[in-house]
Amino acid sequence: MIIDKKLSFKTYEEEIFKKPTIFVYVCPKCGARHSLIRHCTYQRHICYIEGVSIAVLEKKITILRLLCTSCDSTHAILPNDIIPYKTFSESTINYILQKYFVFEQSISMISKELNLSYQFVRSIIYKALMFVRILFVFLRLLGVELISPHFPNIIFKALYGHFKDTKTLSIEYYQNEQWPFLMTKFFNKKFNENLSIPIYLKLYY
Repeated sequence: MIIDKKLSFKTYEEEIFKKPTIFVYVCPKCGARHSLIRHCTYQRHICYIEGVSIAVLEKKITILRLLCTSCDSTHAILPNDIIPYKTFSESTINYILQKYFVFEQSISMISKELNLSYQFVRSIIYKALMFVRILFVFLRLLGVELISPHFPNIIFKALYGHFKDTKTLSIEYYQNEQWPFLMTKFFNKKFNENLSIPIYLKLYY
């Protein structure tokens, strides 16, 4: 899996299908350069927030999969703002976390505002809570004064105070632009070699 930081799901098809036959990406499996060619496509549904009314919209895009002529592995090209194996965009998840931790809105209020199920909103917040201690340590290393890792709201407020959003944090800490706790299939402490990993999660090494 290849995550292109320059691509957005809104303009993905227009940009990606204009690229030449041979792509300049590095193969995530063997590291070969200029060895990736067009292989096949598949459909992907993306849910995202847009507009003043904060409506959750849905968009279907065609994802391109490349074949590495060096090792015969295949890799999908994903835009920067979608999360592997998730339907909802990074900005949507980010919006939910800010509403709950920073603005201290209830799960019921958030689910009603976005017209999403209570269970879905709760699951996103639950996954984020499992990384609170890691965020606490990281913010302390950056010089952010925090007393205890037992106050998630304070930690997330400090997080958004230090970084403009979770994407900025991920660039500096995870050296990529995706939150690992959002990717359910990667939520393991043991590296799963059977998965096509888009990034190397330093968190688990």
